[in-house]
This record gives sequence, structure tokens and C-alpha cells, in this order.
Amino acid sequence: GAVDGTIDVFDVESQALVKRFEAHAGACMDVAYSPDGELLAYVQSDDKETTLVVHEIETRAEMVVLRGLDPGRFESRGFYGAHPNLAWHPDGREIVLSWSGGIHAVDVTTSTSRKIDFTAAVRRKVDDTLRVKLELPDDVTRTRSHRWGVPAGGGVVYEALGDLYLRTGDTTRNLTDSTALETNPVVHRDTGKLYYATWSDDEMGAVFVRPLEGGEARKLSDRPTQYGSMAVSRDGSQVAFVRGAGSLVD
Repeated sequence: GAVDGTIDVFDVESQALVKRFEAHAGACMDVAYSPDGELLAYVQSDDKETTLVVHEIETRAEMVVLRGLDPGRFESRGFYGAHPNLAWHPDGREIVLSWSGGIHAVDVTTSTSRKIDFTAAVRRKVDDTLRVKLELPDDVTRTRSHRWGVPAGGGVVYEALGDLYLRTGDTTRNLTDSTALETNPVVHRDTGKLYYATWSDDEMGAVFVRPLEGGEARKLSDRPTQYGSMAVSRDGSQVAFVRGAGSLVD
């Protein structure tokens, strides 16, 4: 499985690519053939959920047999995969895998699962957590990273610490000052309007426009997803941007 949602089948002897399956949107890992070779099981994950999927080789039909697997495993993966040792029962009726701190068997026909209880003698050394005191400034600090600088208003507009600023001479003014993260500012030369993208975990991404000298921001986008790489037409009537794909765009 791969992070682009594809599953590759290779010939063991020649190491040649034999077949490629186009899976769901999102990444897929821990692939296992059924004992009769007619079904393919794998774990799929996107930004919303992690699921166990069964793929029928001949018809290419797919069915989600289990939802609600542990989120976040695909980010760490580890040395042995996101769900190591995923395996079919010899009778081909169940898939065995681990989640939520236990080992479970999932019936591929009914989508029901049962927990497999086990005990193991384990001895581990537990140390105290290493903690380092970190002083956080609570008044004024110096920023070290400034991105997306564009000329505007006799100065330069840039992003720092998630806000957009206008630097003119020795004066710096915060243009956005919001809880969202603002990025990719573009200023139209003739109209003086400021276009930019935002992101927040609650509302996701959007595109806004506002007067450079101040005023209320107006939302231009209607789909909550990632936005970036924006450009404004010469007459200011159109805005082009790159928009995210996948399940963030329903």
C-alpha cells in the first residue's frame, strides 16, 4: 500500500510490477490476500476516519467492513506498519488485526467483531518523564521567520506567526489579528485590495479579500478545504488559486 491510495502487486521472482489497484482517497497500508486469493484486505485512512476495506479481485468491488480504527497511526507508522500482522483466518471468514489496545477478529460478511483476550508477561523499565522548562514571552518578541513578502502600499506585506503584517518604513501594522492562520497574501496594485488564504481546525480553509488600509474582510470561497498559490487578474475581477482535494472537499 502507499500514501497515494494505490496498492501494487509485484512478482516475487522477477520483482516486476504485475498489477496496480486504485484504492480509496487517502493512504492505504497492511495489505493481505484471503486464503482463496479472491479477496484483498487493507487498512485505509484519510483526514476523517480509518477503516478496514475488503476488495474483490475479480469484480473490483469494495466494501468497508469496519470503521473507527485508531486515528493517527498512519502518521507514525513505525517499523512494522500502521496495523502490523493484519491476517486472514484460515477459513477466510474473519480478518484479525489490532486496534484500541486489543486484538480483534472481524467477520467480513456481517462486519461484526469480537475481541480476542490474551495475557503476556512483560517487563519494562519506566523512567521519569524528562521535562525542560521553557520561558514563553508574554509581551513583545522578535519574529525569526517571515514568509510571502509582497510589495504593497509603499511597503511590504508578509506573514509571521500566522498573521499578515504591513511594514512601511519603521512602522509595522497587523492587518488580520485573528485566531485563524493567514497565508499567501496577494495585493492588487490598482485596487489596493488584499487577498489571502486562511486555515483553522474548526472551519478549515477559506479565501478572503479586504482593503489593505483596513476594513471588513469578505469571504470569497464556498468550500472548506486548503487554499494557496493565489494570483489576481490585472483588472482585479478574477482570483486564481490552488484548492485541496480529497475528502476535505465533499
